[in-house]
Amino acid sequence: MKKLLIFILVLMQCPACGGGTSGTSELSGVRTQRVFTGTVSDQQNQPIENAEVELEGQSSVTDRNGIFNLSAEVPAKNNKLKVSSNINSRTVDLPNLSQSRSAVQLTISISEQDISVSNIELILQSITGKGCENAFEDLKIFKLNNNSTPLLIADQILPIATNTKCYANVSILANGKPANNIGMDMYFSPTPIGPGAPIATTVLVAEQNTNINGETVFEFTPNSPLHGPGYFILEAPSSEPFSSRAAVVINPLLRE
Repeated sequence: MKKLLIFILVLMQCPACGGGTSGTSELSGVRTQRVFTGTVSDQQNQPIENAEVELEGQSSVTDRNGIFNLSAEVPAKNNKLKVSSNINSRTVDLPNLSQSRSAVQLTISISEQDISVSNIELILQSITGKGCENAFEDLKIFKLNNNSTPLLIADQILPIATNTKCYANVSILANGKPANNIGMDMYFSPTPIGPGAPIATTVLVAEQNTNINGETVFEFTPNSPLHGPGYFILEAPSSEPFSSRAAVVINPLLRE
């Protein structure tokens, strides 16, 4: 979570680095940009350090907590994930994904005989509400540097009236199927104002669980005088540590 917040706060100083969605980006099942975060562990659920995870030529090495992250442009099906560690190394099938740009949380378990992979996929389907439709760009992936966690970001590009309520319509898939009762959080991160300002603390806005169709809706107010400028962060699953959740950032238009 600390890496996520540092990334967001630094990105605030780079207006040209943003991107987002007014709706799901359907790319006909060809190749779609995605963000992957996750963990690699052994049969005793102990993290494996220095395991390499590779997908479509993009790779990441796990830290001491077994956590990795990468971004890659991949199709919805038939993806091959290469996992290499001191216990086992092989190429395995990645569970099916949607045809939308998405943030994907992978759980990889390694034994001497096998490597298993499961996924939770977070999709920002649309941002709706009177005055909110078409106010956000299509989702884009940004990675500040090799050590930062890549993120999907939705940049606001059209003005939204003060105190207008918007709705983030979200769906979650588990191994390609709608995931019921998956916990999600929405946070708000205030923007530091002026040079030398302290790093702001995120505030929990709402907690939701997905319904039987794997869907949920978050209400938020992008242009509220009460909280000022900042970012809204959607994260899932809430049962996972912050560092290994899938995340999407909604970036409201900043006012002078």
